[in-house]
Amino acid sequence: MAKLLDNPMTLLILVLVMLLLFGAPKLPGMARSLGQSLRIFKSEVAELNKDTAPSGAGAVPDGQPIPVSQSDTAPHGLPTRG
Repeated sequence: MAKLLDNPMTLLILVLVMLLLFGAPKLPGMARSLGQSLRIFKSEVAELNKDTAPSGAGAVPDGQPIPVSQSDTAPHGLPTRG
């Protein structure tokens, strides 16, 4: 990608080819659609990161026994099979 920006002539040729392929009237619409897609993608990634952030609620420290409720144990105190 860096080589593309090293020589302005290459960038100019690329823009000229795009104009010939797509035509001048279509390019602003394509750029607008690309911008909207990138905004949607960015917001979805931010939402995903917000949803998967560790909250720490309900975490049991290492080395500590996991609490077992009475409904999970048999009458003799041993855990039941789930």
